[in-house]
Amino acid sequence: AVSVMPTLELVRSRLLLPRQPQLRQRLDPDRRLYLPFWNMPDGTEYLSQDAYGHTCTRTGATPTGQGGWSFDGSDDVVTVPDHPSLRITSGLTIAAWVYPRTVTAEDFVLAKKAEADTTGYALLWESTPNCRLNWGTWAAANISYDTYTMPLNTWHYLVVTATGTTVKWYHNGVLDVTDTTKTVTLTANTTGLRIGASAAGEAGWLNGLQGELVIVQGIWTAADVWQDFQDNRWRYGV
Repeated sequence: AVSVMPTLELVRSRLLLPRQPQLRQRLDPDRRLYLPFWNMPDGTEYLSQDAYGHTCTRTGATPTGQGGWSFDGSDDVVTVPDHPSLRITSGLTIAAWVYPRTVTAEDFVLAKKAEADTTGYALLWESTPNCRLNWGTWAAANISYDTYTMPLNTWHYLVVTATGTTVKWYHNGVLDVTDTTKTVTLTANTTGLRIGASAAGEAGWLNGLQGELVIVQGIWTAADVWQDFQDNRWRYGV
């Protein structure tokens, strides 16, 4: 009789393949940036794995065996040139797998703005450490905070959605905060995107790991967030 027992390689492939983003999801034009750092080449330049194929330049950040890239908190950064697809003006979702090691006053997950810019957007964590989304100027009216205090030296799945008068914060697939105290006005700019740092010449270097980063034009629902969390949590042991 012919054995029908699956090989180890076949079992692994069946387990892993459904957990990879489907091609139609990756190439969805509303998914403006998709960077799975766990699956990126080691070179200094590579293309984002989305419909736009942004040229990304790595300076210093190093691949690890922990599901992502390590940023040293002093000069490591990934830069993405400005592109019309990143000039989001109506509904924003940012999803990121992050692993903070230490936190200073401001450690940037990403920034598409300089501190003096009155346009663009940025996601960062602060010394508490709580996460913060900023759009436009650095005024309090343009800042929303997640009240969840992230433990250091462990993986976290963070999602923030922002549109109109509603900012929602999710942690590990679950809604933490619904902030309806601000009016979100997203204004386009031509500033390049920096991952792991603020604008060139400013502080804000991230000390930790980044595993995956998604920027979407549009608002993910709670079901979208939960599904993405479930699809990827195995990789980070969460």
